[in-house]
Amino acid sequence: MILRPPQGQEADVKRFTGSTGSRLTALSFLALTLVMSLQNIHGLIAGPHNAGAVLGRGLILSICGALIVTGIWLLLESFASYELTAETITRRAWNGTRQLCWSDIVACKITGSNDSSYRLADSRGVKLQVTLHLLSQERRSALAAEINPHLAAVRERQHAEAETGTRAYPLQTGFPLQLAACLVGSIALGLLPFAHPGGSPAALIYLAAGGIGAIVSLVALITAVTSRIVLTGRSVTLRHAMGFVEIPLSAIVAIKSRARQKGRDVVETTAVVASMHKIEFSSTMPDYDIVRDFVKRHAPPEALYRGAALAATEPGLPNMRMPVSSIVMVVVLTALGLFYIACGLVENSYDKLLDERGVTTTGKITRIEPGGQDEYEISYLFRAGHVMVVNSGSVQASAYRNARPGQTIRVTYDPKDPIRSRCQNSAHRSAAPRDFSIALLNWAVAGCTLVYYLGASRKRARQGPAL
Repeated sequence: MILRPPQGQEADVKRFTGSTGSRLTALSFLALTLVMSLQNIHGLIAGPHNAGAVLGRGLILSICGALIVTGIWLLLESFASYELTAETITRRAWNGTRQLCWSDIVACKITGSNDSSYRLADSRGVKLQVTLHLLSQERRSALAAEINPHLAAVRERQHAEAETGTRAYPLQTGFPLQLAACLVGSIALGLLPFAHPGGSPAALIYLAAGGIGAIVSLVALITAVTSRIVLTGRSVTLRHAMGFVEIPLSAIVAIKSRARQKGRDVVETTAVVASMHKIEFSSTMPDYDIVRDFVKRHAPPEALYRGAALAATEPGLPNMRMPVSSIVMVVVLTALGLFYIACGLVENSYDKLLDERGVTTTGKITRIEPGGQDEYEISYLFRAGHVMVVNSGSVQASAYRNARPGQTIRVTYDPKDPIRSRCQNSAHRSAAPRDFSIALLNWAVAGCTLVYYLGASRKRARQGPAL
């Protein structure tokens, strides 16, 4: 049943909706994923159809499909609107309209950094999710400020429930869906060598990188899914599949809470320190404030004083700086862009030289190189004057599929250096524009990252120093 606010209260309705930036981000994400999907579909159709190649491509396509669904969901969620009155909260979205009365809400789960998602439920079992991270920073803060006072009674009851019996709270040390995608992607990468039966060094690199990535992703996924903080009247315990760390409440020597920059968000981190162990958790976990307040209530008073003294000696939250991972990404993308530009220039000069002074003759295909996934390469033999020359080169996918050993082929070569040659249906001409496009895409992503962090840093500087 949809409740309506009483007449005369329409003026008190406060409305919030997703930002244009989140919609553009979702569209860009969708476009990039669709390009990846089309490229892999082309490779699946044109390449060899052995089990390893098909399975590897299929796994990558499954990841792309999941990412496309995620992008569509984000785009649809960005158009969701929230209407708040003194009595109700209403969500209008692509999957319908839901309304809850503040007085009927009996459950509240807050997740994500900076409380970026609220999951509410009332006594009838009706659920409503508020996705704050798709709003602009100003709207997010304003909406959270409107919601929190109405949930004060619910949160107080949840704080009181933490005092009874044993309670477990998910730590959420990682993002399970992203880690699962990394695991499947690593397995797909490890299967790519089966598309290259020749056992080339590149295939061994794929196999090693895929194996290492799969092991790391699997360990991280298991840890993220199973990590819990368990609270009892005697201790606080961090449990996961790899083991546990337990600290008796009476043995806590310091509790230190401080704000840290994580991407564009400010994340509060609390460290519970004992003589031999330390448990750390942050505001990215659900019910962070319940766990933090419980530990602070039951720890010895001197632990709080010691933690406050330690936090006071550390520098305050700086203006927004680019994370190390983003700096590495920008450097790598810039270097890759330069590499692809260099490859494109070499290929352009190669083609230009053969166009100007190349001699065309007839040769024969001697070997079809294993592969056919991204590189379609053949070896060919031709006569340059009194010399027989053997060379190899990449050809277009259709020519690769129709090529047979002994088949005649047209070859253009440089009479001054016959090894410098190009066969019929060569892929060199299409490679240079592709390399330039990849370079521009890498530089565009690196540039957008720099512009984002520079703009965020200036905005924070205008707002004044952080406390």
